[in-house]
Amino acid sequence: MDGTLDVIIPVFKKKNHLKRLLKALKKQTLKASKIIIVYAEGTEVPEDKEYLTGAGATLLSAGTSFTGEVYNTGLKESTGDMILFLDPDVFLTSEDMAEKLAEDLWKERTAAAFCRLIPSKKTPAKQRAAQHYLYPETSEVYDLKSVLACGVRTFMHRNIVSLVNARILKETGSYEMICLSYAEYLWCARVLYAGYSVYYDGQVKAGFDLSAGLFHDLKESFELAALKAMYPQVLGLNAGMALKTEEGTDSLLNVTEKDIYRAQYRYIKDSLRKKPGASFGAGLSCRAKCLGALLGRYYFRLPLSMNRKLCLHTEYWTGI
Repeated sequence: MDGTLDVIIPVFKKKNHLKRLLKALKKQTLKASKIIIVYAEGTEVPEDKEYLTGAGATLLSAGTSFTGEVYNTGLKESTGDMILFLDPDVFLTSEDMAEKLAEDLWKERTAAAFCRLIPSKKTPAKQRAAQHYLYPETSEVYDLKSVLACGVRTFMHRNIVSLVNARILKETGSYEMICLSYAEYLWCARVLYAGYSVYYDGQVKAGFDLSAGLFHDLKESFELAALKAMYPQVLGLNAGMALKTEEGTDSLLNVTEKDIYRAQYRYIKDSLRKKPGASFGAGLSCRAKCLGALLGRYYFRLPLSMNRKLCLHTEYWTGI
């Protein structure tokens, strides 16, 4: 896709790798017209300000920890035809990553392109297998029909590394100001229902370690289930509303979060047959995710004190 490129880097925690990322961005063959760093509330590090501004970055404060509002703060400053969202902890493994994703946006009615996220060598075997399940080598065009028929393999469009067509973003509306972490899921739902597609390029890679740990697994599945409880249209786009039968036809069944996590566990278990310890850890992770999904599905019924304990953000529940 021809046009100018803006980079938006949302920051949700003080400890990050912003300096490393900015150095890598300078080496990209597709140069950014603007690099916009947006800090969620309480994440600014004053000591880094001089270096970041000296590197040509624009620093903004969202004044909130709401994911959607952090994204929108950067969008107000952006003037590019393409917007590259990057997590500050991403490590760019190739100098033509942005250029290749831009080529993917040439595809007809493509609203966004995202790449395969590969873990570092230090990542535990269990997490490496889980990440490979979510981000396979095979490229895929996701439109409404294909996503609704994707079965238990979840559709994981995240703004960790995502190149977005700015015109389509403006046409379909900005990100909702929600306190849950997956504001891009709601935008993607609107995009697919509007007849656009999202392209996953399994051949373009960027490094990123998806967080492990049982509490993180519980919290992530809790947020996803709560999001789906609030916005039913996201359920079909992320969990799939159809299962493939043996005859190859679609059986219109509602796939639950438990189906998703069990399918992922089976894949990880098969991948780790020679590592029983890691396989046991995958089982615990699956149970934590199922528990989080159960709590998220019924979060309206939970007492406020428990809501606060289940979250990490200061303002987590104030926007619901």
